Amino acid sequence: MKRLVAALVLAGCAHEPLMQGNVLDAEKVQAIAPGMTRAEVVELLGAPVYADRLHPHRLVYVELRKQHGEMRKRRVIVYLDEAGRVVRVER
Repeated sequence: MKRLVAALVLAGCAHEPLMQGNVLDAEKVQAIAPGMTRAEVVELLGAPVYADRLHPHRLVYVELRKQHGEMRKRRVIVYLDEAGRVVRVER
C-alpha cells in the first residue's frame, strides 16, 4: 500500500509541458499558400484562436508552450481578400 501511495505521489510530480492555443505544425503552416480559401486554411490548422470583428479577413493562430520553465510563443496570421482567399501569411 505504501508503494502505491508513493507511486501516485511521484506521478503527480512529473512535469508535463504546458500547451495553450493552437498546435502549429511547421509543415501545415508552410502549406498555406496564396489563393487558398478560408475553409482550406481552417481544415489545415483548425479554428483560429482569435476572431476580430474589426478585421474579419484575418485569421490569427497562436501557440503558447511552456517547457523547461521557458514560455515560447509562436504566431501565424493569415490575411484574406474580400472573396475569402489567402493573400498573405505572416509566419
